[in-house]
Amino acid sequence: MESLLTKIESRVVNFEALIPRWLDYAETEMNYRPETLSRYKYCFQYALNHMDRGLSPTVLTINDVIALKGELKARGVSENYINIILSAIKSFLIYCEFIKLPLNINHKEIRKMKVPKRQVTFLTKEEVQRLIAAVKEKGIRGLRQRALIEFLLGTGMRISEALGFNRDIDWKEGSALIIGKGNKQRKVFITERARYYLKEYLSIRKDENPALFVTFGNKPTRLQRYDLGKQFKLLAGKAGISKPLTPHVFRHTAATLMMQNGCPITYIQELLGHSDIKTTAKYYLGTDDRSLREAHSKYLIFA
Repeated sequence: MESLLTKIESRVVNFEALIPRWLDYAETEMNYRPETLSRYKYCFQYALNHMDRGLSPTVLTINDVIALKGELKARGVSENYINIILSAIKSFLIYCEFIKLPLNINHKEIRKMKVPKRQVTFLTKEEVQRLIAAVKEKGIRGLRQRALIEFLLGTGMRISEALGFNRDIDWKEGSALIIGKGNKQRKVFITERARYYLKEYLSIRKDENPALFVTFGNKPTRLQRYDLGKQFKLLAGKAGISKPLTPHVFRHTAATLMMQNGCPITYIQELLGHSDIKTTAKYYLGTDDRSLREAHSKYLIFA
């Protein structure tokens, strides 16, 4: 039987020819979520705009990748975005290694950019109250907005997890099983207030769509992230909040408030679905100077 490599080599082996096969491999063998596939495809093609798109991956070297990093940095591309591009390139090279292309580069040689530690943006308790007060709950639009905000605050879920979630809630226990980042299943817990607004929202929906959050109209479809940016920006303005209000801010808020209220970091790690506790510590330890001072006074005792 003709091998996969022979079939590919019978055509021009270049980046463009391999992209569709790489994406299929990433979906089926690497369990990438649709949003990850979309992001990697866009970032990889962005990288190719700075390279020869017809070039064969077999002539790519680590020096080419280093030069690409330098060019993107010089153009003002952020370290975070460069790292996403590098992750896409590494994923592509893993596929090339799988089909046994004779490469001059190993994906393990690629090193990510160092990212400056950023200040975590979260809402204070007072800001949460102002934001909620700014929501107009009349009608299905207002109820959906309130229910979504309460759901994000009351679970600490990623926005992709919340929008990909169906109505499968254990209402009595106030919990649900979700498939999170890395295709990992975990249990999330939903506050009583969030459950109340979810029930209110669902009670006036007439559609049969299984998605928890849907668009409006005669044939509602699953709500997408790009539908929310403008809504949250307008809501922040009404509430007098100057911080950038993105869906991820609600996740940061939930985690930071739990930390400030004394929740052990290992519990926060599990609730957020972080595979490595270093990720939790990176974002949520030390976000509140007052808490640090209190911890210093409480635990640094010599006698």
